[in-house]
Amino acid sequence: MYYLLNKNTNPYFNLALEEYLFLNEKYNDDIIIIWRNEESIFIGKNQNPYQEIHYDVIENGEIPILRRISGGGTVYHDLGNINMSFIQKNRNLHEIDFLEHTKFMQSMLLSLGLNVSITERKDLFLNGKKISGSAQSIKRQNSLYHGTLLYDSDLNKLTKYLNSDKSTESKATKSVSSKVTNINFLLKKDINYFLDYCVDYIKNNIKNIKEIELDDDDIKSVYNLVEDKYKKTEWIYNKTPKFQMVLPIDNRRKINLHVNKWKISKCFISCIDGIVNMDKLIEVDFDKQEIKNNILENYPNYIDLINLIF
Repeated sequence: MYYLLNKNTNPYFNLALEEYLFLNEKYNDDIIIIWRNEESIFIGKNQNPYQEIHYDVIENGEIPILRRISGGGTVYHDLGNINMSFIQKNRNLHEIDFLEHTKFMQSMLLSLGLNVSITERKDLFLNGKKISGSAQSIKRQNSLYHGTLLYDSDLNKLTKYLNSDKSTESKATKSVSSKVTNINFLLKKDINYFLDYCVDYIKNNIKNIKEIELDDDDIKSVYNLVEDKYKKTEWIYNKTPKFQMVLPIDNRRKINLHVNKWKISKCFISCIDGIVNMDKLIEVDFDKQEIKNNILENYPNYIDLINLIF
């Protein structure tokens, strides 16, 4: 079995590295990765960023938004949030038990004297508040469990960036909000102390574990995955499950908007006495400025819809 304390803090590189080690046959043994990211937002594979993230964050591009290959909810990352990825290779489905990884993390924290419990959703709670959530993926008889640990994160930015109040109809996975806290509020140790403790705990509690050494070919492959997948709009936004919204304009009219692959697929206004089709919006990217420009050109009387949608 391998472990890696990954000191790179670029979120695109780190997400690509996780997938690379998860699926690459070069490393055919189990792996644990410990890593941190600079400020970024991670959405689950089946999530809708419009639903999960305040739209001005998307519009202004003030923080990177990335889509994972695993499920689960939307998470804010910064250097105070520690990630642990548990990769298992060549497992039959009945051999996979993600709870064992949650229990491993719990045991590590209990060994520090922290009163950590596991909830029905398999989250970790410290004194009644969430410190860890998880996401999973299974591909090619390999399993990936990704857990977060809020150690010294900026909790104010969780509410600044996340928990959009947009209501849509779709099959997208919705995040479940919980009250959160930082481990360091109780432990009061430098984050580097905690990272070293994680490594020591792994080395002392897993037999025959050794540090993985990435070579130049590995690094090149990871950067290729960053450019070919993780930075592309097609992956971040176009993979959003199709969704629709019905928003009241007033007590007589509603706008019906359908979005597929981050483009408008249908748009019309339903009135008491009929329907106003807005077909010129079809195939326009679900982008505030592009939609605004199109409405100004083709439906100027309805420009106030922009504020209603976004």
